[in-house]
Amino acid sequence: MNRILQIAVRVMSFGVGADGSRVAHLERDIQNAFANVPYPGDSSLFPHQCGECDRLRQVYTGSHWSDPKIERLGADVGPRELMGDDGWRYYFPALLLFLLRHPARVRELGLKADDFDPCLFTTAQLRAIRDTLEYVGERSDA
Repeated sequence: MNRILQIAVRVMSFGVGADGSRVAHLERDIQNAFANVPYPGDSSLFPHQCGECDRLRQVYTGSHWSDPKIERLGADVGPRELMGDDGWRYYFPALLLFLLRHPARVRELGLKADDFDPCLFTTAQLRAIRDTLEYVGERSDA
């Protein structure tokens, strides 16, 4: 048993298993923190009456944030100013999951401190956001 433990520690020290394990842990934290966020309703997703909002509304309407097609859209969650507060909170975990898998793309999203109004999120959600963005920051600078 000690030999297996030594091998596991050695592999993790080279980052082979550690990073995947950390990503899996962060994914679970995101899924748990946002699991009970109710769908905000179609009219709350993109409340503006413009062509871009109409296009985004067609894609997002009726889709759960964990739907793989939503995560693949990734950058479409922004710009923040197009999405209503309830829609932003609901689909934000999809953006976090996207960033975990594509940390180098964080800069192109243009996220700002104003995008994280603590009033929109629970303590567990804020913790998942913080931990994910710290991880993404470490990877995007590398």
